[in-house]
Amino acid sequence: CYSARWQPPPTCHAKFLPADRSSKAFVLSSLSTLHTKMGDHAKSVSYLLEAIPICEETLGSEHPRMIALLFNLGRTYLDQGNTALAEQPLRRAAAITEARLGAEHSLRVRILSALAEVRHRAGDKKEAGQIERRAKAIAALQKDQGIVKARVDISDLIDESRQRKTLPYGRGSEKRVDARSEPRP
Repeated sequence: CYSARWQPPPTCHAKFLPADRSSKAFVLSSLSTLHTKMGDHAKSVSYLLEAIPICEETLGSEHPRMIALLFNLGRTYLDQGNTALAEQPLRRAAAITEARLGAEHSLRVRILSALAEVRHRAGDKKEAGQIERRAKAIAALQKDQGIVKARVDISDLIDESRQRKTLPYGRGSEKRVDARSEPRP
């Protein structure tokens, strides 16, 4: 049956997922993003809940990829109106960001803003205000320092992981790249 809006069959992803567990987590995360954009938040959550343990197992619970997975899970729960479930992944994403990237990293602004929204919706205006002030202070500091690219820092951490051979360079390849040897565009 033809539909103007394409929807993947519910079980089609399983047979196409890569055997490499780290790659599988990445594909599941991408599927989650696709379903979020299509408005299917329930399916998006299911993919994220499948990807998070795989990422923890293969890359570690403090890996930079965990930040994105946890933030996306918290945001999706928040978009669904489920503030009770949104808070824990957002707090965890904020903690990993602080531990790996620093307390005043620009990525924390987005995470803390989402967390403030959770606390506001839960009725805790005082904590929501405190979190929002912290996010605004970080944003102001970043603006004063002229820092605007959070993704570059995460990319550097992933490159660093590749140097330590914790991530494969390419599918089936043993070649490793020294990210510092080639200039960035």
